[in-house]
Amino acid sequence: MLPSEEKLWAMSGYILFFLPLLKPKNEFLRFHANQGLVLWLSYLFLSFIVKYQPFIGVLLLFSAKIGYFVGVLFGMYQAYLGKETPLPFIGSIKILR
Repeated sequence: MLPSEEKLWAMSGYILFFLPLLKPKNEFLRFHANQGLVLWLSYLFLSFIVKYQPFIGVLLLFSAKIGYFVGVLFGMYQAYLGKETPLPFIGSIKILR
């Protein structure tokens, strides 16, 4: 079982992905920091793309916001449980090594 402080650091990675990286090398924290970064970059990319869609862009942007929120909640819950469960669809992307 992971200490609760480590879980809190991992959960913070979904709000500000760089926070878990402030701790010494820890694969659990690095995993959740990476997931938070990938989630944020995916949201940023989608919001940029749909911004230029005249009619359907509003619906797609709303869907992207809901997806981001659900991804943050899912990731934080998995960190709280002490698991390294990848996010659906984008969880296999590794940016931080």
